[in-house]
Amino acid sequence: MTHVFRRVTNVFFALLLAVFSINLSGVMSLHTTYADPSGNNGTIKIAESDADDNDNSNANDPHITGCNLNVKFFGYDTGARTATVTFEAQPPTAGQLVSPLGAQNVNFTGLGGDGNTLDHTQPYTLAFSGVPQPNQGYHVKVTVHADGSQGNDTKHKTIWVEGCEPALTPVTPVAPTSLNPCGVASDTYTVPSTTGVIYKVNGVITPAGTYHATGSVTITVVADTGYVLQGTTTSWTFTFTNAACPVTATPPTKVDVCGTTNDTYTIPSTTGVFYKVNGVTKSAGTYSVTPLQYIFGVTITAHATSGYALQDTTSWTFTFSAQPCAVTPANPTKVDVCGTTNDTYTIPSTAHVKYYVNGVYKPAGTYAASPITLIVAIADAGYYIPLNEQSVWPFVFTNKACPQPCVPNFAPLAFTILHHHDDDDVDCIPVPATPGNPSKVDACGTTHDTYTIPSTTGVIYKVNGVITPAGTYPATGTVTITAVAATGYVLSGTAEWTFTFTDEACEPEPCTPTMVSAITLSTLVNDDNCAPGMGGGGTPTIVKTSTTFSTPTELPQTGPEASSTFTKLFMVITAGLVTYSVMFFLVNRRDLVRK
Repeated sequence: MTHVFRRVTNVFFALLLAVFSINLSGVMSLHTTYADPSGNNGTIKIAESDADDNDNSNANDPHITGCNLNVKFFGYDTGARTATVTFEAQPPTAGQLVSPLGAQNVNFTGLGGDGNTLDHTQPYTLAFSGVPQPNQGYHVKVTVHADGSQGNDTKHKTIWVEGCEPALTPVTPVAPTSLNPCGVASDTYTVPSTTGVIYKVNGVITPAGTYHATGSVTITVVADTGYVLQGTTTSWTFTFTNAACPVTATPPTKVDVCGTTNDTYTIPSTTGVFYKVNGVTKSAGTYSVTPLQYIFGVTITAHATSGYALQDTTSWTFTFSAQPCAVTPANPTKVDVCGTTNDTYTIPSTAHVKYYVNGVYKPAGTYAASPITLIVAIADAGYYIPLNEQSVWPFVFTNKACPQPCVPNFAPLAFTILHHHDDDDVDCIPVPATPGNPSKVDACGTTHDTYTIPSTTGVIYKVNGVITPAGTYPATGTVTITAVAATGYVLSGTAEWTFTFTDEACEPEPCTPTMVSAITLSTLVNDDNCAPGMGGGGTPTIVKTSTTFSTPTELPQTGPEASSTFTKLFMVITAGLVTYSVMFFLVNRRDLVRK
């Protein structure tokens, strides 16, 4: 039985080998005939990421260790191929795939080979959330859509992915930004700060911040340790142009007034523009006009700095007039009184004008005058005095005698008036006199009330209508004082004063108590010698009434002999003898009477 079974088995494998050989020869001949076979050519395989990327083996790995894998493209038509790769979580771990999400674009070049020809290998890292299936891991469907196939362009593979330990945190990179205004001075790119994302600028790791940019800048992102990128965009390229910024030059200005002192031109400050004056670069500011510029003028041109392009007007030409300014001198003045002592002239202050007196320059001020004083005004450089304006003043000062006060014979001396003497043709001109102010003292009571008449030349004072000479006088009630001019004088200022004197009682003056003791045969009395309310008690005090007297109170001592020790001793002994005698008499008076 065993022998028969072996024969049948050998025959079966022989037939199977024959069929396989026939098919293989047909395939080889077909491949030889057609370099790019028609039909549903193009396949994909899933392989471990640690496999050789150039390995032409088209073996499929349905179980992936870790979370990294390769999608391999085999046998696609010749030419540039575009594909999308999509990963989808399947039950029992549906919804647990967190990266990559959505269709991932892949570009490669088909080699036009057979199913064993590797066209491209695309690596991927998968990230999951939640708990995997205990025995298998995470269930994932891989869908690849690629052009260049005869028939169905979409291929599917279902695999199990063990997943990475620990699970990676998905992170979506924030896109960098750029600014590319006109010029290059303000061209920048900004690298954002995203946790778990590393940014590279032209391949160099670059921290978050804003940077100046030129030319082309490519920014790529990679996941930091423990993170996995989420999203489809991981690279950005910015191209920065150097287009010039349009700028309009601010026009310069000029000030052209009469004269030359204040003629100026002003260069403005404009971003992106510099200025030249008659071909020489000038910074912003205000400049005075030079003598040559009065002749040839001032040409100002505007020029663009790097990164700017000028618009509108770029050149200005200024001419300046050197015409002097008209100035009108103020008129000098003079004071010509009698005599020569007080004759003066005054030079005014006029801008841009100098005054010369008898050929000598004089600043503004008042000066003593000569009999003949010639004043001439001359304008400063850049100024002129018009012909219709006065510029010369000849002053002639007289030397007429000053009139004196006069006293007519027909009037009393104290009440004379001024009049004109026709016989000598001398004017009687009154002399001004200002009365001094009287004063008063209004103390308590009336004893010390006074008023005082001052002494003032040319002034006569009257008190209640009576002429009163200078001095101090007692006063009561109301006193009216008036001032009148003496002969040859005229008053100026206040001429009448009224003083009212009160009769208010004075406060009592304080008294310094001085104790005085009075002794009689039966009474000892102390008195401080002050009225009531004036510092003492005011009323004598009875100290003691008795037939027995104490030692008399010692009174204050005065005189040069009071300080003598002998005198003091004598007074003590005398006082003792008197006291003894009085006491002896009082005790023994009955016995003495009987005897």
